Parts: sequence; structure tokens; C-alpha cells
Amino acid sequence: MKTYNKIRKFFTYGFLLISTIILSVSCASDNDETFEPYQKAPGGPPVIQGVYTARYQEEIKQGVLENMVNIKGKNLASLKSIHFNGYQAYVNPTMVTDTDIFVVIPENAPYISNLNKIRLETAGGVVFYDFPLLTITGFNTGNDGTGDTVTLYGGDFTYANEVVFSRGSEEDNDLVENVATIISQSATEITVYVPEGTTQAYININTSLGASVRSKSYGFNYPLYVDSLNSDWGVSGWSGEQDTASTDYALGQYSVKRESEQWGGLTFMLNEGADPIVFGDYSSIAVKIYAVAEGQTLVMAINDFDASVDLELKAGEWKEFNIQLTDFYSAGSGPDTITRIDFQGSSDGVQVYYLDDFGLL
Repeated sequence: MKTYNKIRKFFTYGFLLISTIILSVSCASDNDETFEPYQKAPGGPPVIQGVYTARYQEEIKQGVLENMVNIKGKNLASLKSIHFNGYQAYVNPTMVTDTDIFVVIPENAPYISNLNKIRLETAGGVVFYDFPLLTITGFNTGNDGTGDTVTLYGGDFTYANEVVFSRGSEEDNDLVENVATIISQSATEITVYVPEGTTQAYININTSLGASVRSKSYGFNYPLYVDSLNSDWGVSGWSGEQDTASTDYALGQYSVKRESEQWGGLTFMLNEGADPIVFGDYSSIAVKIYAVAEGQTLVMAINDFDASVDLELKAGEWKEFNIQLTDFYSAGSGPDTITRIDFQGSSDGVQVYYLDDFGLL
């Protein structure tokens, strides 16, 4: 009898246990629409409450490639990954707390995308947050017959509402900002008129989502040739001919055309009596060169070949060079002034190339 009672109690307890499990599963199934599958994970599901600039803590709805942002929310400590438009970002674990994540938007994240979202995953689940990206990949200069223009490339410019040319800084109390007139705009290009009187500036694209991105320097601190030759300089050469007002290929109205025999050269020389160009006042030389044929190379030299660098041209397009002066001279060993800049052919045969947007930064 005692054995029978034990068996009966065992089956009774087993039935009650199974019934409890079935009931629990049934109740959960009835409420699937109100309970996310990760809700019981430690800390709960992740929540993004906003994204802010890391430095100034200003809320933004669009991010700039290579900039650090601060993602604020809840239940973030168990972070597994962050993706921007499907591209995973590296996250330093020391920059993660339960309410804040500091992360740099990857340089290679796609800025034109159908996603336009942050995907954030923790042990508690996955959350998505609307967040398009922004970058400037480059720009070209031109002239439409009524004024100088600049076309900026990159994206996503859908929400761009202002283009500003700026120079100087608030810290030095010499900040100058000029708003440009937008001619045309798409997700990947913006064309604007250059504000009158602008010789050098950085171009900022601002968006209605709070983002702002800055281009490389437009123009020059000291122009040598931009549509025309600086009047303080002269042009000459050897073993070939040059035209300082060619219209064959030009970024604006004119460019310098050079036809060189093998090892021939093009020389820019500071005129006698002109104000000296102090080497220490500048950091780089910028120039754009259009090559007619493949395989063309040049040597660019300062002060009658006192120092030089090699340039490899690209056929059929304008190639931009921005050469640091430290590539010519090691720090502290440069000359007092710059008086001459040469371009000498260094590849076989006759060379034909065009030069424009040339100056010092």
C-alpha cells in the first residue's frame, strides 16, 4: 500500500508540474503581441533616446563620417555591436555605460543608403534608430558665365539647407562666414555660387537635421594661378611651349597648357621687386593637373630644384595634388622664402598637360 501511495503522489506531482508548464506557455502565447522575445534578458531591451555630438553635446539627427557621437539611452551596457547603414563600427568597451556609448562613425560607412539607420544590439535585443549620414568627398570649381561656382560631391545632401564659406576662427576673433547661393542640389551633389571676394575658405554644408560637414580648403592663402596668373609671378620654360590662357581644358575659363619635349620644364618665377613669399607662412602647395595621355609623370621642384617631389598624372581627368612643404624639406630645414616653382617632365616622350588652381595653403 505504501508503494502504491508513493507512485500515486509521484504521478500527481508530475501532472501538476506539466500542467503548470503548459499553462505558462499558453499564457505567453496569448500575449506574444505585447511581449518582445528579448524582454526577459538582463537589463531589458536597449533603448536609444537620442544621438549627440561628443564635444558639444548638441542633439543631431544626422551623423558625419569619421566624427565621434554620443548615443544616449537605456540598457546599453551589454552592447554587442553597432552598425551605421549596415557597416559595423568599432566600439571601445571603456566608452560604454548603461546610458551612454561614445563611438566614431566609420569612414567607410555608406553615406547613400536605403537604410539610413543605426542598428544597435545588446544582450537584451536589437533597436533601430533613424540616422542618415553625411560627408564631402571632393569638389570642382567652375564658372557659368555669371559667376564662379563650386560643385560639392558626397552625400547624403537631401537635408542640406545651407552652404557657408568660412575662414578664420572664433578663438582668434577673425571668423568670417559668407552664405552661398545654392544653384542646384541632389542627394549626391550641391552646386553653389562662390561668394564675391572669396579667395580662400573652407566650405561648410549644414543640414536641417543638425549636422555640419567641412570640405578641404577652397582657394588659396596665396594663389599663383586660378584662371589667370598672379601678377607678381612670371611663367617661362625650356624644351617646349606654354600658353597661360588656354581654353582646351580648364576648371574655370582658362588654364596653363604645357607641351614639353622629353625632360622639358615649366617655370613659375617670382618677379623682381615683388613681396617675398615667406616659406614658414604656409604648410602646403596645391595644384590640379590634367594629363592628355597615360603614363605621364612630373617632378615638382622648389627654388631651382633645391628640393623636389614626384607627381604621377592621370590621363583624361583633373588630378588634385596637395603636397605638404614637409615633403620637400624636413621640419626646420626649409628656405626663408619661395622664389621659384618648376614642373619638369620625367617620363619618356612628349608630354601635354594642363595646370590650374595652383597656389599655397
